[in-house]
Amino acid sequence: MVPAQDTRYALLDEPLNNLDIRHAVRMAEQLRSAADGLNKTVVPVVHDIDIAAGYSGRANALRDGAIVANGTPAELMDPTSSPGSSTPRSRCTKSTAARWPSTTADT
Repeated sequence: MVPAQDTRYALLDEPLNNLDIRHAVRMAEQLRSAADGLNKTVVPVVHDIDIAAGYSGRANALRDGAIVANGTPAELMDPTSSPGSSTPRSRCTKSTAARWPSTTADT
């Protein structure tokens, strides 16, 4: 649908939900490839921080419906770059909205 409508952004609500890990990884790879190949920004909501960290350029960590951290996956997982965080994952324990921008799109 995104290529047909020529939208710049694709918002996906839990596109990996109910997939086993093999299929979730394959879908994440396809989404990353589509973002790059089609020059689109894909914004999927995912609850698996390992998937978000592995395939996103930037991510938002949410707690109780509010953004508590924003940055690259490395920044979110590093307790020294997240003020107030005592452990690398402490800011990413609820859901994470990962943003997979195309590497060529201006974001």
